[in-house]
Amino acid sequence: MRVAISGMRGSLGRILYERLSNEGHSIVGLTRHAPPQWAEWRHEDYTHQASSIQSVRDVDVLIHCAGGGLAGDEEAIFAANAQTTKHLVDTVNQLRQPLLFIFVSSIAAGGPADLLGRPRTPSDKPNPISHYGHSKLAAETILEQLSSQHRAFTFRLPTCHGGYEYRWDQLLKYAQHGLMVLPPPMHLSHIHVRDVAEATIHLLRDPPIASKTWNLCSPESFRWTDLPTMVERLLRRPIRSVSMPRQQLSMPMLKLLTTMESFGFPASRYTDKLRDAQYSDWRADASECYNALKFTPQRTLADGLKEMIA
Repeated sequence: MRVAISGMRGSLGRILYERLSNEGHSIVGLTRHAPPQWAEWRHEDYTHQASSIQSVRDVDVLIHCAGGGLAGDEEAIFAANAQTTKHLVDTVNQLRQPLLFIFVSSIAAGGPADLLGRPRTPSDKPNPISHYGHSKLAAETILEQLSSQHRAFTFRLPTCHGGYEYRWDQLLKYAQHGLMVLPPPMHLSHIHVRDVAEATIHLLRDPPIASKTWNLCSPESFRWTDLPTMVERLLRRPIRSVSMPRQQLSMPMLKLLTTMESFGFPASRYTDKLRDAQYSDWRADASECYNALKFTPQRTLADGLKEMIA
């Protein structure tokens, strides 16, 4: 099978490349930058449809996992997520051959589970809080414009770990020196990037007839306060932890950070993460995905931490 992957330079994209290549699929990466040497690449700037058609003209599957969570202000985040998705959907709709479109979204598109009293399902009414969540939900809505000859499947992912994941680097770097600075107390779903790749393999082997949006996460959730003990075991040394009080995330503070964000201050790129951190429950229910793909993630958060610390 010929598979194109947008965002193949990223942590998930690279794991997907390795896993799908090992399965015998032919892989091409779509990149806006100078291509690296470890795979076949095609230039893609998400603006010129004619060149984009050439990029995907011979593929059977398009996995769209390019996107930006720390892209900058609201406009930049929407450009990285919604606009790129619209461009690819418009491009695929110009193709004659049917194509399987797999979109990697986020549970942020659904929003927190605080008011539900249970993990959030894909069928619950969306309530995104952050610019990132709104942009991912917009991208999911755009995907509905895909021609009926194509099939589209969306994975809403929670916090990812393991593999080449880099978003834990700063947290684990401080942990190596005996300190963990944690976000406010939160209950979160999670998944190892290798399990995302495994789920993708299951989807390619037997895709359902109808397009679908699923949550994809491990059966077990975790709390930020669980991390110090887990990391202590891996490092075999005591760790002091400090957790940001949620009370600090007041509306005046968020308004100030939003104003800073509008002026492009570097620190303000994290403001969007703080919007989500106002809420304590970010669990997702992935049972629909498990049943449809006949696959349940097996790797634990400890497995992912061990990979990232090694």
